[in-house]
Amino acid sequence: MKQILIILSFYHLASCNVESTKIPEKSTIIAKYVVHDERHSPDLSSCSNAKKDFLVARKSDCSFVMDGYEFDVENKYFFNKIGKFTEFWNYLSEGAVVSSVIELRKDINYLKTIGGDNLTIKWGVNKNTIITEKDTLKIEKIFPNYKLIWIKQDKEYFKDGLRIIIQYK
Repeated sequence: MKQILIILSFYHLASCNVESTKIPEKSTIIAKYVVHDERHSPDLSSCSNAKKDFLVARKSDCSFVMDGYEFDVENKYFFNKIGKFTEFWNYLSEGAVVSSVIELRKDINYLKTIGGDNLTIKWGVNKNTIITEKDTLKIEKIFPNYKLIWIKQDKEYFKDGLRIIIQYK
């Protein structure tokens, strides 16, 4: 009997842990952040704002902190509820430059440079991956309190000290 209780306790703990990292069924992806990763951001001084927790940071803030990790934002891509690219925020030393897709289409070369031509985003099967028009992004870690997802860094992003973070609601 005691062994059964121990086994059930472990099963319960394991199932609670799994549930806490699942993405809610009706979630939609609202943004893709390209940030300096947690290894490089603490050494950067490109963002003069005080580092704020992600939950209290403003949309225009160029950096944020979450679970003890610090990130400086390079770019943000925003999406509508069906995963179509709607707005681009490029963070420069003087602040964010905000461009709608309509504005970006006037300069097709710039739109291509930022990867915005035909940019879409959606959940993969069982929400284990995120699919864009070019890539299948592998989820590394989910932060349910922040509604943020770390994407596993590929070689290029790791080498450049960058990370993709996905925001959902």
